[in-house]
Amino acid sequence: MLKERYLSSCGLLQDKDGQAVVAIVGGADEDGSMETWNPLTSEIKLLWEHIPNLAEIYHYWAQLLPINQGTGFFLYGGKKGYDITSDEIWKYTVQNNSWER
Repeated sequence: MLKERYLSSCGLLQDKDGQAVVAIVGGADEDGSMETWNPLTSEIKLLWEHIPNLAEIYHYWAQLLPINQGTGFFLYGGKKGYDITSDEIWKYTVQNNSWER
């Protein structure tokens, strides 16, 4: 991985070319970044250094749920520290590499 990813969230997606990739979001040391890993080619791509508008989401221990046959996912929950949690839900769409609340 390109970033430290302990306590991150991951899930299987289809990239824009229809390849199966693993999306990795957040982690305790990576507030708001996202990358993909293609297990067939071992290629790693950093899609977002800092995901816009997600500054208030706490990206470790969040849950990632693939949707629409892997063409997107929901990211929900998460924690910062031991006692501050988030109840926000965000949707990521592969086709236009976008986020919406």
